Amino acid sequence: MKRVDLDILAMIALAVLAIVLVTLPVKAIETNEEESAVESLAVPIEAPKPELVILEAEEEEIIEEIISDREILAMVVMAEAGGEKFIGKVAVAATVLNRSCQWERTIESIVSEEGQYVYPYYGTVSAACYEAVDYAMENRDLFPKNMFYFRNTKYHDFGKPYIQIGKHYFSTDGEPEYDLESLGSKD
Repeated sequence: MKRVDLDILAMIALAVLAIVLVTLPVKAIETNEEESAVESLAVPIEAPKPELVILEAEEEEIIEEIISDREILAMVVMAEAGGEKFIGKVAVAATVLNRSCQWERTIESIVSEEGQYVYPYYGTVSAACYEAVDYAMENRDLFPKNMFYFRNTKYHDFGKPYIQIGKHYFSTDGEPEYDLESLGSKD
């Protein structure tokens, strides 16, 4: 026989032996047989510990599942003021931003609090709502920093009535407070 044929036969023999060694313990467990001589010669091999590997595509999917503050605000604006004029949408976004900044809480925790805002919103959010959110975020001095509340049809029984925009009545927590530093920087 040629050398190549011997090498092939040796590899086949090793493969068969490996198959026998792998299948014997399973058969022994299934049939409750005693350990065979071949099994007793087998050396246990420690399996490698699995590593958590996040592929680039998976990272993108994970990131996409996280909803940004901008998206949360746009959903709230759509649910609360979708039919209002642009300034009404901006004012609703401002109430959330003011609460988040003044009360040092996340936007999601503010809008998720029971009875405060309509969230989550499952419909389609209009581009105008995203624009209003962007405008509110870029123009934080447009409304008083303590304008925390709004309501449809009338002012709340608490807070100080501030302004009516469309069907919404906005209130401040006490006298209207402005961020004078940002107002002065507009010169």
